[in-house]
Amino acid sequence: KCSFFVFTVILALTSASQLKLLVGDESFEGRTVCVRTCSGSSGRGTTNWENYSGGESITDGGLYADISMAECGFTEPPNVVTSLYGDGGHWTTVGQNAIYDLTPNSFRVYVYTSLKGYDIRDYARKYKFNITWIAVGKGSCS
Repeated sequence: KCSFFVFTVILALTSASQLKLLVGDESFEGRTVCVRTCSGSSGRGTTNWENYSGGESITDGGLYADISMAECGFTEPPNVVTSLYGDGGHWTTVGQNAIYDLTPNSFRVYVYTSLKGYDIRDYARKYKFNITWIAVGKGSCS
């Protein structure tokens, strides 16, 4: 199960050279841009990793996971930063910072490890690999 934190900021454009940050019930004139910050985790020990083989077997390749941000309320694809966390072995991985198939509601991450002779998905489950992420993007002002 994912955990989320959503924070909404309202920016009011009062003139071409001024930008004012509004918090709470402050009144403003002009155009508004609503920016959301949302963060979460794919679940420590519960991430739904799938094998992705660039080689001939499940021990020669990597993993991928689809990460949901549906509860964040983005209206456009946000900027996303990720990190891979685990109880061990995650230092051998690459790719977890590259975002694929980004939408307002989800993204995909591929993780490759140079470790050989393991079922990579079992290895990731054993060491509780999970993706932690933070996203910033446009959301509804309501």
